[in-house]
Amino acid sequence: MPDIQRLRERAEELAENDDWGDEALSVNSQLTELDPNDVSAYNRLARVHIKREQYFKAMLIYDRVLEIDPTNRIARNGQRRCRQHLSPREDVDTAHPILASDDPESVYEIGRTAQKTEDYELAVIALERAVELCDRPSWRAALASAYRHAGELEEAAQTYCELLEYDPNNSVYRVGLAAVFRSLGELDQALEIYEDVLAQDPDNGHAHNGIAGVYMDMGRLTDAEYHFDQARSLLMSAP
Repeated sequence: MPDIQRLRERAEELAENDDWGDEALSVNSQLTELDPNDVSAYNRLARVHIKREQYFKAMLIYDRVLEIDPTNRIARNGQRRCRQHLSPREDVDTAHPILASDDPESVYEIGRTAQKTEDYELAVIALERAVELCDRPSWRAALASAYRHAGELEEAAQTYCELLEYDPNNSVYRVGLAAVFRSLGELDQALEIYEDVLAQDPDNGHAHNGIAGVYMDMGRLTDAEYHFDQARSLLMSAP
């Protein structure tokens, strides 16, 4: 087994010399295999890929760092640099073999992980691919949510509306669509949906939270405070 301390020393030496060639790739890859939580090695490995202009690969590595340490500033700054070089629909066939595969479950998991780490551009790419492979309502709902958080509001609204055509009383889809309307500044439409959801399900914590936000935007602070309190109580007690 390689001496992990020697590998770390060599990796640090290469980094100090601004050497991001094949040896840096090999050494840091070995370190991440020996210690899957070595964020320094992952950050150096991402730097290797940036130097090679493999920005999507670097993004995925930074995602792994943020899974381990959500506050890691090197990874967050690195992701921002990578995004400057990536189009929203960067070709992923060579960037990540799983995204180019025919395994919908694996692709979906990449998308969900990206959502949890707030990498919504990657989430959209992965979830679009997953839905293409296997069109499940729950996956489309996840894609709609990713669209909304990525700022692709028209796509989010369209996806939620398509889902509601088949399941018009689904409160998850309706609350999601209301959130999109709020983001679009269509507060009356958002309010109408939230009120309708709460009329049918007064204990829907997400609807209380959403309508509270709408009331805040409208300047109705007393109503907002009431619904925020309701949301907090319901969501904290949810299983």
